[in-house]
Amino acid sequence: PRRASWVGSMAASMGSSPVPTKAEAADCCIDSPASAVAGLGLLADADAATATPPPSAAPASVSSSGLGRSPSELAEEALQQAIDHARGGDVEEALDLLRVGRRAAPASRLALARHGIVEALVAQDRLQEACELSVEALESQQQQQRLLSGMTGSGSPERKGASPAAAEVRQQHQLLPQTAEFVLRALVRERDHAHAADLFRAMCSAGAPLPGDAVLNNIIDIAVRAKAFGEAWDVLELMLVKRRRADKYFVSFLTTSLMSSNDRRSVRRGISLVDKFIEQQRDDVDEIVFNTLLNVLGQIGDMLKLQQTLNLMDEYRVARSAVTYGTVVKAYGKARDIDSVLKVWQEMRPRCLGMNHVTCGCVLDACVKCGHLDKAMGIFHEMKLQGLHKNTVLYATLIKGLAKAHDLMGAVTLYQEMRDECVPCNLVLFNSLIDVCVRCEDMQAAAVFLKDMISLGFKPDLITFSTLIKGYAQAGEIEKALMCGRELQSRGLRCDEIVYNSLIDGCAKARRLEEGRQVFEDMLQNRVAPSNITFSILVRLFFETAGVDEAFALLDEMVTRHRCTPNRIVYTVLLRCCASRGGAALQRGAALLAELAAKRSSKMPDQGMIGAILNGCAQHADFDTAAQLLGELTGSVEASPSGATAWATPRRALGGPAVAAPAGNALPLDALKALFESMGSQGCEALGQEMLHLLRHRGLPAAQVSQLQAAMAEGRRSPQGIFIPHAAGRGAAGGAASSRCHSAFVPMHSAVDQHFGVMPAWSGAAAAAAAAATAAAQCYGGCGAGGCMPHACTQYGLHAPPVGAGAAGFPMYMQHASGMMPYAHAGLYSPAYPGFGGFHGGGAYPMSPCAGAGDLQYALAAAAATAPSAGYLAAAAAPGTCGAQLLASLGGAGAGVGAS
Repeated sequence: PRRASWVGSMAASMGSSPVPTKAEAADCCIDSPASAVAGLGLLADADAATATPPPSAAPASVSSSGLGRSPSELAEEALQQAIDHARGGDVEEALDLLRVGRRAAPASRLALARHGIVEALVAQDRLQEACELSVEALESQQQQQRLLSGMTGSGSPERKGASPAAAEVRQQHQLLPQTAEFVLRALVRERDHAHAADLFRAMCSAGAPLPGDAVLNNIIDIAVRAKAFGEAWDVLELMLVKRRRADKYFVSFLTTSLMSSNDRRSVRRGISLVDKFIEQQRDDVDEIVFNTLLNVLGQIGDMLKLQQTLNLMDEYRVARSAVTYGTVVKAYGKARDIDSVLKVWQEMRPRCLGMNHVTCGCVLDACVKCGHLDKAMGIFHEMKLQGLHKNTVLYATLIKGLAKAHDLMGAVTLYQEMRDECVPCNLVLFNSLIDVCVRCEDMQAAAVFLKDMISLGFKPDLITFSTLIKGYAQAGEIEKALMCGRELQSRGLRCDEIVYNSLIDGCAKARRLEEGRQVFEDMLQNRVAPSNITFSILVRLFFETAGVDEAFALLDEMVTRHRCTPNRIVYTVLLRCCASRGGAALQRGAALLAELAAKRSSKMPDQGMIGAILNGCAQHADFDTAAQLLGELTGSVEASPSGATAWATPRRALGGPAVAAPAGNALPLDALKALFESMGSQGCEALGQEMLHLLRHRGLPAAQVSQLQAAMAEGRRSPQGIFIPHAAGRGAAGGAASSRCHSAFVPMHSAVDQHFGVMPAWSGAAAAAAAAATAAAQCYGGCGAGGCMPHACTQYGLHAPPVGAGAAGFPMYMQHASGMMPYAHAGLYSPAYPGFGGFHGGGAYPMSPCAGAGDLQYALAAAAATAPSAGYLAAAAAPGTCGAQLLASLGGAGAGVGAS
């Protein structure tokens, strides 16, 4: 308001109306270049006057009687009084007077007033206001020059014919050069890198004179120390554009910051600026600048640029030092380029730069990373010959390589050599030794190294306990793993996610549900956020101990309680568990897979998830589920060519959109080949042809269709066993098998047959006898957790072992909704237990509790077909076993076999 009143008096002194109009102010601007500054001030005040500001008095220190005096005189008087107030410490009044007089005062006088006010602000530690005032002046100067250029024509005044007065106005600065430098120095002294960078940008944009190089380099320094790397790169870029000389040491520090950056665009920008710095200051760059750049290039894996930088070093005659070679070797080791590593090593040796602990350590580490432990040991042997091998880092590097190679004896040998050579040990070395033991599943040796470590005065750290917990968890010793976890916390160490994941994984392997729940609750109470890896382990724990429903419920709990969205890792583990279980779990996993595919903008399912379910369908011969899944994933037609199959329409999840049919190559070919081979072995060729038609229709390449046809033909030539279709009404799983697979008594050739070289021949009579025996089978039951196996729907095979073998067996195979499982692998091939054994859900149990008349009659028919030798059955005749019951039944079952 006071400024508006003051402008009114200025306008009155010019003989115009108390409040000038925009047209009058514009006329003043173009009247003459000399009055352009005053006219610009009036133009701004005309805009302010249209807002009808409230009346107010002029500043008390300025007389309101301005009649008969020019605006420039009034403005100069206001600026002089502003300077006086600034010297007296009254900065606020000085700023008010500056705002009043800056519209019509000459630029030189205005710059002096600003300098006085800036000095007062800096003296009062008001650096931010001083910086803002300076930036405002520079921006005003830039706008004024841009406006004058538009009025008089772009380009230089001489070429466009502008008047000398206009050129004089353009050359005037509203801020003294020493003012900006004064403020910059004050900001650098207070380490205010943000405002210093802003002021430097404004100076460059306005074309103002720049301060010395030392001030600009100090801006880079304080920005790097504050980790404001973006501002530091901006300052360096402006310095290079203005051809100012940057300090090579500050540039090296700034280049090092690229090592920790995850923004590839920022890294590339930094590399290009360093290249420009090297080009502009060729006489100043040295080995340090090149080494830091090489380190960054090795970190991001740009080996082509790294080689170009090495060539540039040779061109600039910058000698390569041991640090240079070590940096290059590490880069090639990370890139797994063993040839380049050895080439650099051969180049280092003649120059007498490679034979020291640092460079040799880099070479050994590179060889270990590339998987060439033998070459690392060879280089280490060369160091031994020269007496340079007594270094802890070198031994630790080799032990890490031995850990990857699972060579425990080699690690023990090196450790003993260290003790003999009096090479000092450290905590990293012992952690590496314990890691070797864990990888080799020798926890007793790990305990020995732990004892040595403590005896030498080293305290176990988080890595030590984490490695031990992982080893005990993998070995199934969950109590020791939990004890290590408690010991870790008692020492004041904080468990991280890796430790908790290892503990939960141990509980999953030991099937300890409650302990696993407790570890997870401790994890949440200690505010360690669980990741998708954690939940993938919990899914496996719940699936194998609590049941399928608990595992699926965990997916919902992840989102609602833990705010963690399941990703591919969690879904893949769950689907693999479903595929392993088979039956209803397999069908539920297939439904989940189709539901994921139905979600809009979803990147799931991937090939691994689809392959898990298809492999499960092949393993358990659940071809209906496979056909349904492929139909929903591909969005097939309503009916198959034969009319026997009503294919599924695209699945809709919760009222969502239909599934977009994926391209044919989105389906895993290996899983499809396994599925079609299993269909061929089970005689389900009609269904296989329908599925082939579906895949061909959905864009599967002709070459892959041919591979699937070949896989089905291969399965037909190499049948996996006798298939007995489920009888109606038998057991809970009686209707789960494919009703389109009708192929009775196909010979089964297992891996055991191929090993022994025995292929039983099935005659038509034997097949008929076995079919009759199956029809008479009475033992059947439900399938599932704790249920009896449906033996009416099994595959049996009798195979004689080779002559002279001391073991005897009666391998039996069962196929139902849970898949084909070998019944007697555990007991039949061992003389110690010549009875029947079986696997269900990972646990072995004898067959005798569920052996009934149907099983014995079926085995009778199979035995009559294969006519095993007397020695084969004699080993299974121990009293009280299933073998004894079977032999008793065989006694009245035909000549030859009964006598045996």
